[in-house]
Amino acid sequence: MNIREIEKDRGFLLFVGVCLGIILAGIVVVLLNKPFVGFGIILNGLLMIVFRFYLLSTKPKEYFLQDERSVRIREKAGYNAYIATLIVIFLLMAFGSTIPLIGNANYRDVSAFIFFAGLSCFSIFNWYYSKKGG
Repeated sequence: MNIREIEKDRGFLLFVGVCLGIILAGIVVVLLNKPFVGFGIILNGLLMIVFRFYLLSTKPKEYFLQDERSVRIREKAGYNAYIATLIVIFLLMAFGSTIPLIGNANYRDVSAFIFFAGLSCFSIFNWYYSKKGG
């Protein structure tokens, strides 16, 4: 992919814009006297841009085009992962007071667990629907 194709590719420009926003957020965090976290965010944004350039330079453009089947599988997996995440949140709210470890926890304490549950559900559903055939 040459420079003229990159200038016309809206998806890539949007991705670079988001990465630059992440880098800017990292700079703001560094200025708020949290250098360890801020430099981690900046490094994350830079690595995302470098890896995207690497992928674009080594793979043909057809590699990134998605067929209707994979789009439909991702939609179904995302919807079902959303429902599963809502169920996890409901169960934490309903039975959290009876479990001593969760009973005194606030949202910040369990948000990483909720995020991990949603992400793993999406991965499992995506794998399942890919094996099933849509």
